[in-house]
Amino acid sequence: MRAIWTWIASLPSLYETELFYWRSGNMAEVDFLLGRGADIVPIEVKSERNDRAKSLAEYRKKYKPRMSVKTSMNNVSGGDVRQVPLYLLWQTEKYLSEG
Repeated sequence: MRAIWTWIASLPSLYETELFYWRSGNMAEVDFLLGRGADIVPIEVKSERNDRAKSLAEYRKKYKPRMSVKTSMNNVSGGDVRQVPLYLLWQTEKYLSEG
């Protein structure tokens, strides 16, 4: 878990931006919003294999970001929601840059 917080702490300097979070009026919450160029990338962190991310889905429905990141113990997957395993967080930029 310490590695996760180390990675998160490095994001502002890596992207020269601040980290934010999002909360809706009905208690949905996205863990982090990362400014990346002209994009805002929502990041949802899950610590287990259960990677249901209802809040991320709500954010995506409302704001339609070009891409999102969901981290958990699951394997890598691409698409609009990039699944990045916790043990590969340090390579998140690679997955954001693909396709």
